[in-house]
Amino acid sequence: MKSSVPGEISSQRLRELGDDLRAAGQIYGFGVDMVSYDWVKLYAKEKEAREEIKNLQGKCIGIQKLPLDKEQLKAAFRESMAQLRQGRLNFLREHIKQAQQQDVALLSPASIQESPHALARIAYLNYDLTDQEIDSLFEGLAQGMTQEEKHKQIVAVEQEIKKLEEMIEKKLMSPKERWFYSTDGERMPYPQGCRWTWFVKTWEEVASRHIGPVDINGYQLETTEEHAAYELLKLGDVPKRTPIKEGAKR
Repeated sequence: MKSSVPGEISSQRLRELGDDLRAAGQIYGFGVDMVSYDWVKLYAKEKEAREEIKNLQGKCIGIQKLPLDKEQLKAAFRESMAQLRQGRLNFLREHIKQAQQQDVALLSPASIQESPHALARIAYLNYDLTDQEIDSLFEGLAQGMTQEEKHKQIVAVEQEIKKLEEMIEKKLMSPKERWFYSTDGERMPYPQGCRWTWFVKTWEEVASRHIGPVDINGYQLETTEEHAAYELLKLGDVPKRTPIKEGAKR
């Protein structure tokens, strides 16, 4: 398969970007600094923050899935048993009234099974468990975590997430040169309207097709700033895809 000429991939991405945003924004290339690459530091910091947010969100889910506290679960079990016991009494009370009116046979299994109420199917079960019997049901369970402790930990993690989100919005996403703007001057949504994101994704694709470090147009890197940006964005870790070739010389 014929390899692409220098700049072909980035030119294609610019055309696609134009097609996606032309109706709402003005496109003048990627519009990013390709000399000092100072913006790369902010982009890398934001990417790290977003990854941390994702990890923290997963941590919240993990906390919520932790086993419930054994004693708290036991207390809830006792309460549910009391409710079921009362439900059974209510059902039997109504059943006896119906038997008195000769609408059903007293304590007839058939009348119980024909009842539309789910409670009828368990009306004969014994809910009068002793404390020792209840304790035995919970033997061997892990201690678990109370709902209050889960909530406390989740709130703490959510506060960390909020701080990171505020840092991204106020400190990292504010530079005007980062954005494409709609014709009425409004900043376009992230990530579709972010020049940095489009540029880095394109650079990643170019890097995947070259053996050594190259710029977004497929030329070998020359300056210290180019190499620093390449390393900071971890473009050397991008998986390679065929066709692969050496970077072109300027």
